[in-house]
Amino acid sequence: MVGAARKEAERVVTEATIEGNTLVEKARTDADELLIGARRDATAIRERSEEQRDRVTAEIEELHERARHESAEAMKTAGERCDALVKAAEEQLAEAQAKAKKLVSDADSEAGKVRIAAVKKAEGLLKEAETKKASLVAEAERIKAEAEAEATRMVEEGKRELEVLVRRRADINAEISRVQDVLEALESFEAPTGGGKSASGGGSGASGVKAGAAAGSTRSGGKTSEG
Repeated sequence: MVGAARKEAERVVTEATIEGNTLVEKARTDADELLIGARRDATAIRERSEEQRDRVTAEIEELHERARHESAEAMKTAGERCDALVKAAEEQLAEAQAKAKKLVSDADSEAGKVRIAAVKKAEGLLKEAETKKASLVAEAERIKAEAEAEATRMVEEGKRELEVLVRRRADINAEISRVQDVLEALESFEAPTGGGKSASGGGSGASGVKAGAAAGSTRSGGKTSEG
């Protein structure tokens, strides 16, 4: 009876050992699959984050260039309009002066009252030309001031958009750092288990790996939903 009991005990131990090893291998395989899936998700998240960071950087550069171009165009247009107005005023002034000189010259050849009338008329034309020039110059200054104000407003809007994009890039960088932390945490659970450990010890290690991988999957899944 003792021999039979001993054989039965040995058989039970052998079956328990085989079953325990099978469970350990199955748990290790499940943990490896979870770890691989979590790592794949984290890598995909990191790639999407880097693509988004590159896109935001390109948008920032484009906004910079567009703001500079629009500001330069506005200043150029305002300068051209001011130059045209000043040139027109100077041409009208020169024309009026030439006309006044002609009238004065004609008036010199005439007798008393005609000469006086011509001189007065010439003076009136000169005054009118000066008044018109002052009006045109004032209009040119007003247009220039409006153009400068518009350019300043466009630059400020560009700066505000730039600040928003910079904040977005900072958020993306922070998310990339978090994903890298998740990867490092996942890699820390890859420590190999010894073959000589007992069935209970192997089961506990596999449970730890499975819990760590599940935690990594949860964080990765949360990031995916945020993206």
